[in-house]
Parts: sequence; C-alpha cells; structure tokens
Amino acid sequence: MAKQNLAHISKKNKVIEILSRKKIHKAGLLHRESDCLIINHNGVLLHKAESSKKWGHFNGDVDYREQYKDAALRIFRDATKFHLTAKHIKKVAEYQRCVTTEDGINNRWAKVYLSILPIREKSLIEKIPEDMDIKYFSRIELLDLLMNNKKILGSTKYLLTKVPIFLYNCVP
Repeated sequence: MAKQNLAHISKKNKVIEILSRKKIHKAGLLHRESDCLIINHNGVLLHKAESSKKWGHFNGDVDYREQYKDAALRIFRDATKFHLTAKHIKKVAEYQRCVTTEDGINNRWAKVYLSILPIREKSLIEKIPEDMDIKYFSRIELLDLLMNNKKILGSTKYLLTKVPIFLYNCVP
C-alpha cells in the first residue's frame, strides 16, 4: 500500500495539517473518511473485510487532496472495479466517531454516500475480483448480521443502525 497522506482536521472539519495515515491513526487525530452504501432491489451490498473476515460496507480514508464524494467513488471502485459516477451517489448523512482499531485510534469525521441504483447483480458481480467475498444482503439477512457481532464490522453495524429507516424501503 502506498503511503497515504490525510488531513488532520478540527471539530469544524477545517484542515489543521497534512500527516501520514500512520501518524494520524497512531495519535488518534480527527481526519476525514467516506462511507459508501449500495442499496437496490437485491439488498444492501457488503463485502468481507480481508483482515477480520467480517462483513462491512465500503469505506476508507479521504486523501488530503480529495473531496469526500470523490473518495467514496474511489473506495468503491478500488474494491469492486465497478465505476459509479458522482451522479449515481448522494450524501445522506455525516457523523463523527472514534474507535480503537489494529492501526491505532480511528477518530473520523465521515460523510455517508448512498447509491440506490438498479444495478443488475450480474453486471456488478462480474467485475469484482474473484478473491473478493461480496454479497447482497436482504432485510432479514441484515437483521441477522446486526444481531451477530462476530459477522459484521462495528463501523458497518453503527452505520446501518443510524441510516434513516426510509432507506430500508429499497431493501427486499
């Protein structure tokens, strides 16, 4: 993984300084992150995180040169090889949260982007690397995941419990 520089930000989301990802996480400094949820008639699209083998949404740090929306598109594209465009996603929420991870302290200001595209499962799944475990989860499967901490990332559980209920009307 190439060295990534992030913006250390204030509680008002203003840049204080540019530091390496490693320094930001080690010191637990507030930084920017983008979350991307894909919801359609197939359900909510999640992938299995390589490190923990738990199901999670698409999220990651925002490089200091990026806008939140551009980062959300990059994160999803890098994970799936599927190209969404800015018109396909919409910011639906933002939050600040601090958690301890294997890299240190992830103190983030995140913006959540949602795509409710009629993406045909076949067209999306065909572009995903074979070694990646990815799946659409129905409403019932999501509820089962949310009840089992051993199967879902904490950040994904947090996000899915905070997403406005009207979004779930899109999930079968």
